[in-house]
Amino acid sequence: MLYDALGYDSLTAAQKRKADESVMVISALWGAIRFGDSVPAYRLSMSTALPDVGRLASFWKPQLTAALAGVADGELLVDCRSSTYAAAWAPRPRRPWP
Repeated sequence: MLYDALGYDSLTAAQKRKADESVMVISALWGAIRFGDSVPAYRLSMSTALPDVGRLASFWKPQLTAALAGVADGELLVDCRSSTYAAAWAPRPRRPWP
């Protein structure tokens, strides 16, 4: 699993603080959360379709687009999401180098 590969438990306190501040997770249930946010265990995929809501990726797209506008501007973005989760939010395209 991706989280296990990070080796979070082996990080120093300072490294954990940095990861908690800078790593964002896109959740099918909660939207955008920080790496250090505590959430209960759940089993829900971004491809799930709920009655009166539809596919969760489609539900989250406008909300995440508004909430995360510019969040990665000028920052290194390493996107490890599957295509299902990538459908819920796309960062703004990088501006060309001057």
